[in-house]
Amino acid sequence: MVASATWLFSFSTQAAVDVRTASFHTHAIDLGSLERNYSSRSFHRGLFGFGWCSPFEKFLDLSKPGLIVLQDCERNEPTLFQSFTSKNGELLKRAGGNFELAAGETRMVFNSQGLLIQLKRPRQVFDLSYDSTQRLRQIQRPQGLLLLEYDRQGHISRLRRGFHDVNYRYQDGNLIQAQSFGSLKIFYQYDLFHNLEKISMGPLLLESIEYDSFKDQVIAHSDPKGCQENYRYEKAENHLLSVLRRRCGHQRSEFHFDFSYERRVDGQIYLRQLHLAQGVKQQDIFFDPYSGASKIFQALPQNLAHRGEKE
Repeated sequence: MVASATWLFSFSTQAAVDVRTASFHTHAIDLGSLERNYSSRSFHRGLFGFGWCSPFEKFLDLSKPGLIVLQDCERNEPTLFQSFTSKNGELLKRAGGNFELAAGETRMVFNSQGLLIQLKRPRQVFDLSYDSTQRLRQIQRPQGLLLLEYDRQGHISRLRRGFHDVNYRYQDGNLIQAQSFGSLKIFYQYDLFHNLEKISMGPLLLESIEYDSFKDQVIAHSDPKGCQENYRYEKAENHLLSVLRRRCGHQRSEFHFDFSYERRVDGQIYLRQLHLAQGVKQQDIFFDPYSGASKIFQALPQNLAHRGEKE
C-alpha cells in the first residue's frame, strides 16, 4: 500500500514509498508500450534484473498433477489452482489445451506449456510470441509490433518498435541504464542488496533513497521536485505506526499512518483498520477480512498528531 493510495488530503498520488512495507517503488513505460515496475522489497529477478517486474512475466507451473501454480511477479506469492471453473478470478481450461484466467478487468491466456500468450486489459490487447527456448521475442499490439533482444544473462538488452528502440545495460544483475534514441540516458544506482538508491537523467539527479540496511526499510527519500521525506516506523503486536515528515521548500508537513491487524476465524492475519492523520485532518479506513473491501470514515478533529507550520 503506497502512502497515497487512500489518502484524501494533500499527499501526492505518485508517492514512491509504501509506508506499510517501508519499500521504494518506481516505474517506467518504454516506447509508450512496455511497462516495468521496481520494488525494493521484491526478490524477483526477471527480464529487467533484480527488483524489476513487467506485466508479461507470468507463467503457469503445470508440473504437479492436479495442481496448477500461477507465478506472477506482480503478486506477492504464487497462486494455487486445484480446479477449473469459469468464475471470475479463477482458472478456466479452454479447448486446445489453453488456460484462461480473469482477474478484475484483466484477462490472461496461457498455452498448454504454461506460457502467457495473450494479455487483455481495457482498450489494450497484447499477443505474445516465444522462440524455441521459450524466451519472449515479440509482443503484438494494435499500435504495432515490439521486438525483444537479450544479453547472455537473459536480460532484455534492446526493445524495438519500427525505427525506434530502447537499449538497456546491466551490472551485477541490476539494470543500470536505459536509453532511447535521441533522449538522455536514465541511470540507476543500487546498494549491495540490490536496493535502488539513485535515479538520474544525464547529469541531473531525479531521486535518491536511503535505507536502513539491517531492517530493509526506506528511511529517507528525495523526489524530482526537491522535496525531502524522512520515515520512522514503530512496530508492536498486531500494530504498525509509520510516520512521514515531508519538507518542500519552506513548507513542512507530517503524516501518521496507523495500521491495525486482527486474526480471522481461520487464523489468517489481515489488515483491519488504517487510521491516517495530517494535522487536524483525520480519516479511518476499515477493511473486510475476506474481500479486502474498504469503508472510509472521516474523523472529527481531535488528538492532533501535528500542527503544520512554515519556517
